[in-house]
Amino acid sequence: MKIAFLTLEDPKNILAWSGIPFFLSQALIRRGHDLIFLGPLQKKYNLFTGLKSVIYKYLLGKKYLRDRDVLQINSYSQQIRKKLKDIDCDLILSTSTLPVSNLNALDQPIVTWCDATFYGVQQYYPEFTNLCSETRNSGNKLESSALENVSLAIFSSAWAAQSALDGYGTQSNKVKVIQFGANINQNRDIELIKDNIFNKRKGVCKLLFIGVDWIRKGGDLALKIADNLNRMGLVTELHIVGCTPLIDHNPSFLIKHGFLNKNIQQDNQILDELFLCSHFLLVPSMAECYGLVFAEASSWGLPSITRLSGGIASVVKSGVNGYAFDPSASIDDYCQYIFDKFSNSPEYEALSLSTLNHYEDVLNWDVAIKKFEYLTNEILKK
Repeated sequence: MKIAFLTLEDPKNILAWSGIPFFLSQALIRRGHDLIFLGPLQKKYNLFTGLKSVIYKYLLGKKYLRDRDVLQINSYSQQIRKKLKDIDCDLILSTSTLPVSNLNALDQPIVTWCDATFYGVQQYYPEFTNLCSETRNSGNKLESSALENVSLAIFSSAWAAQSALDGYGTQSNKVKVIQFGANINQNRDIELIKDNIFNKRKGVCKLLFIGVDWIRKGGDLALKIADNLNRMGLVTELHIVGCTPLIDHNPSFLIKHGFLNKNIQQDNQILDELFLCSHFLLVPSMAECYGLVFAEASSWGLPSITRLSGGIASVVKSGVNGYAFDPSASIDDYCQYIFDKFSNSPEYEALSLSTLNHYEDVLNWDVAIKKFEYLTNEILKK
């Protein structure tokens, strides 16, 4: 299939949007598809939208999102239409709805593959709270228009897919769910990982927290869980990657690794070692559109402990590759689960193997692309 791959970010940058455009494009190429890259697109912010942003922020106390302004969307459309004139493709695949909001009357079908809708993230993600009415109205109108223009709207979670149905009345037959795969090196030795599950040292319970946003990712709760486990008599370490904890003390069980850059081989090696030697990934996020880190942990056979929110239920299946606790769960609930699993080697090993199997069956890009191919082939037949 000849695919025009449309991204706002640079699809060759492994750090752009958590690496999704990069790993998605590489998976498509591995499957033999011919990709024509239409991104990154240029942002055409101007003085007018900049001035409005300042007025809303400092005079009205509201957030104005410049990327939801019709001037920016028109710029995207012009860039895309110009690029499409010189290419021949079977379909357009976009990792965002924004650039296709004003794209209609095209010869090629449009497919989007996203983790959320504008309706879904309003009042949910911190950056989408306290929005001005202009941004809310424009954002919803653009999202609705994009979902009208596409032949297929793929989402990484059932939560995001439902928001398209509830928020915009999108035709249910064009809304589908395909989980994102783990953004990892494909040359993974599965047998080595299985051996590691059975040979992992159990003297100290090692919890791994990964996230650049300490608050949204539930860092405070993770810290309390680790502290409580130590008080219960289970020697526990909490390893922090990606951010600096917002705390006024530094307990001895807290180990900081800072931000690890996947573009740097040494950082990648450190991260791989942390996935291998840890016993649980502990990221009890308060808000999460998907949670790629849970898929990545699964690729190492590392069970995830998290909180049910947003799209998490589509990547962490309780009892399969970890446990997603109800938001009302107490610290004791988390601790008892971790304590019981860690203390029972056969149960822990079974959960870890189930976690690895879930990665192989669901949470990898090759499986995702096969599902994508099936859906898009149906479109192209019409």
